[in-house]
Amino acid sequence: MNLQKVQNFFKKNSNTILTGVACAGVLGTAYFAATDAIEAQEQIRQMDVEGIDDKKERLRRILPCYIPTALITATTISAIVCNHNINSERVAAYSSAYALAQSAARQYKDKVLEVVGEKKAKEIDQKVDEEKLRQHPKSNEVTLVGNGTVLCFDNLTSRYFKSEPEYLRKTVNDMNFEMMANDWVSLNEFYDRIGLEPANIGEYMGWHVLNGQIELKFSSRLTENNEPCLVIDFYRPPTADTTRAY
Repeated sequence: MNLQKVQNFFKKNSNTILTGVACAGVLGTAYFAATDAIEAQEQIRQMDVEGIDDKKERLRRILPCYIPTALITATTISAIVCNHNINSERVAAYSSAYALAQSAARQYKDKVLEVVGEKKAKEIDQKVDEEKLRQHPKSNEVTLVGNGTVLCFDNLTSRYFKSEPEYLRKTVNDMNFEMMANDWVSLNEFYDRIGLEPANIGEYMGWHVLNGQIELKFSSRLTENNEPCLVIDFYRPPTADTTRAY
């Protein structure tokens, strides 16, 4: 097998390999600790028969019995540490890529507004919202959650629910106070307050106090059945907090 292919295989599957080594190391440590202890007991009995009482001599004979345990333990610890370092490097890389993508999207949106003007930019946003509603039609089988009478559509997770604009604004105001006190609030905290189930990304996405306050963006659209719907979005979308995820 080509050496480069072997290197690529280990690089691609390093997490799986190191996790396997660590698991095997845990089992190996338990096994060798038991067998090495038996061997050490044999050495102790032998020294008792020979009448060896010198502590240094007894230690010199006993310590080699535990070499296999020490080696397998060191290997296990090394695998765990290496796996952690690799994960940390990957998280840092993903975070950098995400930050660059978010910055590029923000710059693009600003330039669209600058080139076409506020009116045209709103028309573009409207078309995007309409397309998303078309892709996620409200069926009669969809269970609507939340408190209120106004049909709403969460643009981030493409879910329908019922609420009231004033209640949503109050919810965001309360979250801004919480963010000021704790530096961070998660997206799932918003969903919990308005009666939606937590989202998979919701615990790792949210808002940090250093980036400014949370502000809702409302737009009115019609569903496929010509039912009025309030589309919910954020002027400053939630960002990933990888330090909390790991």
